[in-house]
Amino acid sequence: MAVPAIVAMLLIMLIRAVIMLRMIVGSLMLMRRWLRCRRGNGRQMQAAAGRHGIREEHGQQQQDDGAIKAHGRKIAQSGHAVKPQLHYANAHLDDIATIHPSLTPMSHQYYRLPGGLVRALQASTPFPPLEAALQEPNGLIAIGGELTAERLLSAYRQGIFPWFSEGEPILWWSPDPRMVLFPTELKISRSLAKRLKCRDYEVRFNTAFSEVIAACAATPRAGQDGTWITEGIMEAYTALHRLGYAYSAETWMDGKLVGGLYGVSLGRMFYGESMFHHTTDASKLAFVHMVRRLQALGYGMIDCQMKTRHLASLGAREITRAEFSQRLNELVHYPA
Repeated sequence: MAVPAIVAMLLIMLIRAVIMLRMIVGSLMLMRRWLRCRRGNGRQMQAAAGRHGIREEHGQQQQDDGAIKAHGRKIAQSGHAVKPQLHYANAHLDDIATIHPSLTPMSHQYYRLPGGLVRALQASTPFPPLEAALQEPNGLIAIGGELTAERLLSAYRQGIFPWFSEGEPILWWSPDPRMVLFPTELKISRSLAKRLKCRDYEVRFNTAFSEVIAACAATPRAGQDGTWITEGIMEAYTALHRLGYAYSAETWMDGKLVGGLYGVSLGRMFYGESMFHHTTDASKLAFVHMVRRLQALGYGMIDCQMKTRHLASLGAREITRAEFSQRLNELVHYPA
């Protein structure tokens, strides 16, 4: 056999080995996460609560002294910046490492999970239709890809969001039902209404986005051992902010940033991501001002993603994925 032919064969074998190695590494990461979750005795999704729904800090701010976590991804009682360890535990992913070719003509690859097949994203792989999302774990629709601005905007336009922990591949979700807040349905308690009338604070918009997302990532959460806001997430959403798609609302007292939230805006649709506070009610003040601002601008819906008692107390409610998708398609096409 000629030397060039032998070299070509060796190169092909090397490329195949590299591809296989990457697949194995990704599978091992998922398996490690599954083993961790099994040790957690399969806590239920509602118990672990709050991820995307503008995650609130310190679990309902100590039962209502700390209340908001909006996705306007995140107002929730278990802490805005921490991903609950529950999806894998609920799914019983005994064969999570098994990968097989797609049966579709495009020959995409999928992960085989007990709940079904999950699209394995490559750089140019499109998201599957929302109907392909798993029921268990609820809403998992794709694994992999990159956190580029193009990918993130494509995901949000389709009602899909990323949510994963450090060391995991990127996990993409579209749960059913979906928790949302319609700005006209915002509920404000008497105590919060009284606090809003005080003049010891100032709410600003988009003056400290990087500081807000960093604070969301750094704020400790009771009972949580990590954050889903990784360095990669911070870089990706800061890039969206520079492009004019990610926004922050900030509560300032005595010249200091004491609370706030950030999210993504497309057309007249807002997606809450996370919240934080360093003083009582600081995140709630930012949240209410943000909702009122969005309502004044004609925004029709705020995505809160996951149901929590706290979100419900603010007026958020669940709708089906089909209704969410229909309303989303109408709202994202409005000019910014």
